[in-house]
Amino acid sequence: MPISFEDLKSLGSRVSLYTPEPSTPNQLVIICSWADGGCRTIARYLELYRTIAPEARILLIQCSSSDLISPYAWQRASIKPAVQFLLNDGLLRRSPNSTRGAPKIMLHSFSNGGSLTATQFLFLLREATNAPLPLVGIIMDSSPDGGTYRQTHQAIVVSQPRPIVQRAAVSLLAHAVLLPIWASYAIGREENSQRVMRRVFLDQDYVDTTSICYLYSKDDLVTNWTYVHLHAKEARRKGWSVDELEFLGSSHCAHMSVDKERYAAAVVKMWTGL
Repeated sequence: MPISFEDLKSLGSRVSLYTPEPSTPNQLVIICSWADGGCRTIARYLELYRTIAPEARILLIQCSSSDLISPYAWQRASIKPAVQFLLNDGLLRRSPNSTRGAPKIMLHSFSNGGSLTATQFLFLLREATNAPLPLVGIIMDSSPDGGTYRQTHQAIVVSQPRPIVQRAAVSLLAHAVLLPIWASYAIGREENSQRVMRRVFLDQDYVDTTSICYLYSKDDLVTNWTYVHLHAKEARRKGWSVDELEFLGSSHCAHMSVDKERYAAAVVKMWTGL
């Protein structure tokens, strides 16, 4: 039977855990889904990982558009159960007497929503452990964008249901919320959160890996592919192992729907290192 959300254990309002039977204690996939992602669509990626890594647990961190424009303290409080799970589970503890073996963890983030969530998760984890998250690699689907006002506004609007009247209302509300945030960036009160995100994903104070894969499309109306390419270029400059896969004709966070075999192959390569 395909995975459903009924198979997941809730750890918090935004955090869930899938544990297969049997499971391997040192294997974990962390999925940070896109803003307002539908459960049925997210479940397809859970099923993909159940096929590729059948004994790995899956830690799912979801987000909504409102989460992403909330104060950092609120965002971190809502994803703290994910960090607490890692601390309580002992997956990150390295003891000479441990029978678990080294942790095998992969991070898969979707869109800027998932990547911004992952950034706050990595900040919290670093504060709690004073160490980076050990990873076999990172997969970035439809991310990262460049942190412009227009793209952020577009992402919020497009994530909403299609009725024109509803999207128009959301557009006005998004402007009302985003303008003060961008004003704080302009006067230097805060750093642009998406620029922070772009930096953290390649910062080995936060991620203990040098392998990253970007999945994107030039037909994506939310994330500008040129910003993805620039991030990949920066990763190469830092000496990382980088894969870039362009999907033809796919929309935002829908690349697997146009070429599941190629998408799955990228995930397999990152998970196995082969």
